[in-house]
Parts: sequence; C-alpha cells; structure tokens
Amino acid sequence: MSKDDLVGTVTLINFWASWCAPCRIEMPALDSLDRSITDPDFRFITMNEDENPADAEAFLDEFGFEFPALLGLGELKHAYFYRGLPFTVLLDRNTNVVQRWIGYTGAEQIELIRSVIEAELARGGEGGHDHGRSARAEREESPGAHTEHQH
Repeated sequence: MSKDDLVGTVTLINFWASWCAPCRIEMPALDSLDRSITDPDFRFITMNEDENPADAEAFLDEFGFEFPALLGLGELKHAYFYRGLPFTVLLDRNTNVVQRWIGYTGAEQIELIRSVIEAELARGGEGGHDHGRSARAEREESPGAHTEHQH
C-alpha cells in the first residue's frame, strides 16, 4: 500500500506493537471508533512495528480485530517523525497530515480524534492543507507514550 492508495480518503493510521502496553489499551478503543464511523470516505489502517510478524498476528487474533494491519518494521518512522508508540496520524484526502497524537491518554483522546475525523470528513474534497504541527513542534512524548527503547 502506498500513499497514492489513500488519495480521496480521510485516513487514520495507528502505529503500534504487541509489546507496547499503552497500545494494547488503546487498540480496542480505536477499533470501536473505526466501527462507529460509517462514512465511506474514512479509512482506518494500523501499522505494526513488531520485529516478528507472528507477534502482530497473535495480538490481532487475541482481540479479534479485523481492520487492516500492515507491517511497518520501522520503515515509516522517518516519514511521520514518531519517537514512541502508540502513534496516530490523520491524513486528509490529499494525504497531508491533519494531526498527530503521541501516546494514549484515554477516552477523551478518542473523542478528540473522532471530532477531528468528523471535521475533516465534513470538508469534503477541500483538502490540500496541512494543519498538523511539524514534528519539531510536537511534544517529545505525551503521557501514555511508550518510547521505542522501552521494549
């Protein structure tokens, strides 16, 4: 899957790993969020960062998740400038970053993500903007972030 495959959709991408405790807490909430948004222009994709694909498969089977889970193997880290997991990014219909979330802080964060998704969907095809902050302006970590070196 490439960025070109995402053109025309509002896409939420979540980076996670099976060993990441906050990821294990966040994922059921994101799955519920995904199931509740029925707009055909919305996509939810997860990017697993486990070194062993079998670990990712076991995690998905444990929870019964059916959303697309791609293997990132750390290759997209530089494209989205994330330093810890979980990391979530929302892309507009032109694949521009709308917003980034580092870590998982609870139900309020999921509702914030929902509101940003709904606002972006309401924009229709008006994309072409980047109202996300640059990686340098992002906080290093938020509460609930699991940094990459905390395996």
